[in-house]
Amino acid sequence: MFVNPREMFILIIIVVLVSIVKGDNAHLSNYSNSVVSCHERGGLITLKMLKFNGLFNITGELDTNNDVLKDGESVWVQGHAQTGPYIALHTCMKFTNQNKHLFAGIRTFHSNILYECSVFCDHILHSTGYVGIYKYSCFCIYFSFRFPHIPECLDSDFMDTHNRIIVFRMIGNMHLNVHSKSANFNCLAASFPESGNPSYYNTKCASPLYGICTQRVDSDLSKKCQRTLGEFCFNEGKSTFLEHYRKCWLHNGTLIPFFSGITVSLNDSVMLGSFRAVKAVEDDCKSNDSCACLSITQFNGTIYIETENCSNENAFFCMDDLQEVSNIDESQTKYGVIRHTVPVCVDTKGIPAFAFIIIFIGIIICITFPGLSKWFIRGNSQKKTNKKHS
Repeated sequence: MFVNPREMFILIIIVVLVSIVKGDNAHLSNYSNSVVSCHERGGLITLKMLKFNGLFNITGELDTNNDVLKDGESVWVQGHAQTGPYIALHTCMKFTNQNKHLFAGIRTFHSNILYECSVFCDHILHSTGYVGIYKYSCFCIYFSFRFPHIPECLDSDFMDTHNRIIVFRMIGNMHLNVHSKSANFNCLAASFPESGNPSYYNTKCASPLYGICTQRVDSDLSKKCQRTLGEFCFNEGKSTFLEHYRKCWLHNGTLIPFFSGITVSLNDSVMLGSFRAVKAVEDDCKSNDSCACLSITQFNGTIYIETENCSNENAFFCMDDLQEVSNIDESQTKYGVIRHTVPVCVDTKGIPAFAFIIIFIGIIICITFPGLSKWFIRGNSQKKTNKKHS
């Protein structure tokens, strides 16, 4: 059977393009393979390079040039995560010693206070009631506690535990539509299938989704929010988890923790206020433990620390590569601002076999169609001849 040499040549080009696309995604790898790839190159990014910010403890800063992170791309971090029960921001109130006797439990934590306090109170209150944070103090608050119905906090008090008690509601057991790849994400979203009932699922806190604010126990929603529906306020545009919370706080509200009382039809997924506090641990998870891996995702300049399934595929950087770029930055700053690109580590597993297949196909084509090379050379010679005549 005769095969047109030109068609065969086009086929080779297509195969090469496929190999390029395959190589483009080769830097994505699961956690275990990423650790192996960086074993002799300083290891993966460590928690020591991250400085966590705020009470939520899910955003931070990277101790290197943030240009190494692409917006929306997740990168593995050495270690694993422990997650607490589902909670949601409820209100903010003044601290008074008179309230102490109404609390179910009090304890002091000097680090990871939101995670430690939610786990501590979950054990005491059995997933019902509230968690209060004031400085280094953790308060477990009964569900029957009467919160003030007038605002006791300012806009500037958002997540500031030094002046007020920040209160979170314990959500209890959520009935989730869990997918294996997203099972370990610590934020929560809802979609709306044709049945009309919301379907809850885990999502990354850095995921840009729509958000809905609801009234806080101490205040009504302000008139600053233009898109209102009863006691609900629809934030404009898609944002991440923490940005939606900030917007809702400025509207005297809080991000809706779950769906109740919303009668309008929604076509898009919505970020919810329910989430799990995270404790990042430097050591890898033991093989017999069930725990989540850690990654970081940058969105609009904010770096989110995420928990996720260790079998997911993310980008990864080795410490030696980051250190080399850091040294270059320090030595060349006197010459002006220079933008550097960190080489993304490539998981080479499977690539040599793929390259061998391409070479093998090329040899077979050359043996089967010896006229192909003559056709290619003749074509190039013809172009040179035409060039001379022109």
